[in-house]
Amino acid sequence: MRLIDADELMTAFPLGEFVRTESVRATIYNMPTIEPHEWIPCSERLPEEDYWTGATFQHYFHHSTYSAYVLMTVFNADDDETIIDYGHTVDGEWYSDTTDCFLPPEWKVLAWMPLPEPYKEEE
Repeated sequence: MRLIDADELMTAFPLGEFVRTESVRATIYNMPTIEPHEWIPCSERLPEEDYWTGATFQHYFHHSTYSAYVLMTVFNADDDETIIDYGHTVDGEWYSDTTDCFLPPEWKVLAWMPLPEPYKEEE
């Protein structure tokens, strides 16, 4: 099995257009292989916010979108150090599940990566 960037493939072939099978195969063949668990720079893209939650507070309904949990490389300007943290995005803002709060402004997420699959013992 070879991993490719499905988002890149979708932009190469917009939905609703007729495409020859040979064109799709050639495009997939020429796409670079993505190594699992590579760091993705935030300047390149943020995690997809595919999840939705809602709550009602005294006649006011609020909803948020959030991403799956990821590992984050975070630069802390106060301490001039870079750490690895665990969290997700909520409406485009980074949330640390380690500290159970949104990241302060002096902390900048540089890159992120999806969590690996859980270990499975071979039978």
